[in-house]
Amino acid sequence: MLINRQKDLKYLEEGYNKPNSQMKFIFGRKYIGKTALVTQFIKDKKAIYISLNDMSQNLFFTNMANEIISYFSLYKTNQKFNNFLEVLNLLNRQEVDEKLIVVIEDFHNILKVHKKALDELLLFWKKQLSKKNIYLVLTSATIFKDEYIQELEKNNDFLILKSLEFETIKTMIPNLPKLDQLCVYTLLGTSPRYLKYYNKNINLAENIYNLFLSTNSYLFNLGIDILKSEIQDIGTYCSILYAISLGKTKIGDIAEFLNVKSTYLSRYIQKLLEMMILIKEIPIDSEEKSGKFGRYIIEDNALKFWFYYIYPNKALISKQELLPITKQIQENFMSKTI
Repeated sequence: MLINRQKDLKYLEEGYNKPNSQMKFIFGRKYIGKTALVTQFIKDKKAIYISLNDMSQNLFFTNMANEIISYFSLYKTNQKFNNFLEVLNLLNRQEVDEKLIVVIEDFHNILKVHKKALDELLLFWKKQLSKKNIYLVLTSATIFKDEYIQELEKNNDFLILKSLEFETIKTMIPNLPKLDQLCVYTLLGTSPRYLKYYNKNINLAENIYNLFLSTNSYLFNLGIDILKSEIQDIGTYCSILYAISLGKTKIGDIAEFLNVKSTYLSRYIQKLLEMMILIKEIPIDSEEKSGKFGRYIIEDNALKFWFYYIYPNKALISKQELLPITKQIQENFMSKTI
């Protein structure tokens, strides 16, 4: 379902309508709507869609190549593809008359098994693929380092998906009273992936239970699911996000809350920024690179709710001892909304 992404869709369409080959990166945190955008964009167009799930390196590149082999109806062999360059060469050897979209979703997963994949792609594109009639679209839930972003920025080769506007709630859940819209925003933000599960025919408390407080509910493990998609040892990351959800937004306050040195947290904070889970707000009179005075904010309201209420109470929720957490929600949820 694609809602309120007309500007982002127009960006992709404009690149597609250019006569020469194009390469575009789409960055956005997990569950923000990258797949919905790309799926809508390639509708009724010639496209190869490659989705990169976590798997061993022995299978990773062969599975990528198989999508290309299938699209071009090539004679299938038992050939193994051992690296990214072999896949790119396979694509480069094909005749492309009419413009072809090649989508590589979750490109960040390639970098887990092959750290030089981005460098290889940028060089191969410049020397080879840019001469083909190809529109290459790559999505990533992790933003690249500054030097790569600066290089892509020269040709307007990337798009960062932001959270949707507040009006999205009214579009997804029609005829909802204004105060209820504010409550839904505090609870779920504006992600259609979350909003589609909100039931306007029951009250807020029942929705909170159905979405978060039942052990088989859709968002019961939200924070863990998002972090584990990129990080194996998530303990410190969870603690940092819990501290921020409590209002400890400065790095010194987070360090004091966790009883560690600020320098210890730097690499963890940086990873959360790369995953676009955190955003950094800088005072108007401070240098952008200075971290001393910056505040770190969890942009996704559903994730913020999860770390504030669910994360510290998971053991109680698992036993369905809900009175302490429901009391906490009753006492301060509305003040957070206001």
